[in-house]
Amino acid sequence: MNIPSLAKFAFAPALMLAVALPPLIVREHFRGLPPLAAAAETAGDKTKADNKACYVCHPGMKNEKITAVHLAAGHGCTECHGPSIDHFQDEMQMTTPDVLYGRTQVDAMCGKCHEDSHEDVEKQLIAFMQKWGNRSRENGRTVSETSICTDCHGTHNIHKKADSDSAAEAAAWQSAFNGTDLTGWTSSGSADWKIKLGRIVGTPGAEGAGDLLSDVEYADYQAAITFRADFPIHAGFWLRAADVDRGPRVEVFEHHNPTAFTGSVGLPGRQLIMLNVREDLFDTGGWNTLAVEVRGDRVATWLNGEEIGAVCCDAPEKGRIGLHLKGGPGYERAQISVREVQIQRLPNLTHPDRGSPAP
Repeated sequence: MNIPSLAKFAFAPALMLAVALPPLIVREHFRGLPPLAAAAETAGDKTKADNKACYVCHPGMKNEKITAVHLAAGHGCTECHGPSIDHFQDEMQMTTPDVLYGRTQVDAMCGKCHEDSHEDVEKQLIAFMQKWGNRSRENGRTVSETSICTDCHGTHNIHKKADSDSAAEAAAWQSAFNGTDLTGWTSSGSADWKIKLGRIVGTPGAEGAGDLLSDVEYADYQAAITFRADFPIHAGFWLRAADVDRGPRVEVFEHHNPTAFTGSVGLPGRQLIMLNVREDLFDTGGWNTLAVEVRGDRVATWLNGEEIGAVCCDAPEKGRIGLHLKGGPGYERAQISVREVQIQRLPNLTHPDRGSPAP
């Protein structure tokens, strides 16, 4: 999980200075993934094998021996690892490729194309074992009689060398959802919350609404939530929900009076206090990433890398984060799926007598 990249995606240093972000911030120096069609490959067809989309997040693979040799022969990443569309679309690098191989599976996978078991290079193999037997290769793997193909050939694994700044940044980010169960979360109301394929999936009740709130409370923080919604739906993300005052909520909906779309901020029971009027920011049927910063009485939001805006409002000084889902007529087919909830606490920079950020 590349949390430093997540921080660049959602919270550039300009944000910390309360300066408006550029219209598109995805990752520093990042210009977007190539079309997925560019990654489609056909075995043996060099014109179709293209790893450019993979190199956006895994640049070290471009010169890695196994990758380079196979690409030159017309075999790209997706031939072994599958189309991996969800992996390509996941800018936070939380979703794995369609196919991964454990150590016990590597030789069999390689053997599908490489039927030669070293008979033609027996002398070279003996010389290689005499030189490298029981010694570590440059990929950190020790060569022995039980070695697998990738112990000797190339360094075909992902290395992430974090500097001290990125390591400290990564340590500050935490996952509020463990991907396994709802430990740390409490539900209320009529909605039904389950874990399916490592995701939180919410479906509405016949009437009323339901919430799923974290057991942990937060004051000032940054967060990024990756989710998918089936419309028509009225859902949302609580930012600082207290027992009495639920506080502000980022809405997932289509609202017509006034016109507002997903990413708008409201104070339930009162009014919408910030409107997202751009319908095109939301990927219908796909995964979306909502980024928020809550600092004092100020709430700022982004949707899929585009800044929506910031607003100051009355809110509890601290509260729980969570999901909201409305039920009733018209919402029978609604469903919200949440793949990840990443959160980073911020130092308290507020005045003692009010909630706005200190200058």
